[in-house]
Amino acid sequence: MLTPILATEDPYRTAAIFCRAGWQLEFETPPDSGDPLACVSLAGSKVLLGTAEPQFLADEARAVRGALGADSPPDDLVEITSVTSSRLHVSRILRHSPSEGMLLFVDLERGKSNLGLAALRVSQLAPAVLA
Repeated sequence: MLTPILATEDPYRTAAIFCRAGWQLEFETPPDSGDPLACVSLAGSKVLLGTAEPQFLADEARAVRGALGADSPPDDLVEITSVTSSRLHVSRILRHSPSEGMLLFVDLERGKSNLGLAALRVSQLAPAVLA
């Protein structure tokens, strides 16, 4: 299985955001190691959180590194999707603060689901969960 690596400005701060949303911290390298890296997981799916520094992120990748730009506030992250060989996971961040968070997590059979439609339905359900 391939593990995605997300390029972030601060992998340790990003890992903390994921953990507040219900993910588990698998590991993180010491901040003074020279190789800033963290790993978070949710329902068996792991995501590595690396840095966007030039020595770790090629110029070609930098041009297309994601919809959230480096200048986006940390609360811009609203949804995380992951795909395994047999499952689709859609996670919608409903509430986040430094001390607590709430995550709507949906686990679907990959062969019977459409990821785009699932993400749309989860975004439509989110307000009802908070009501």
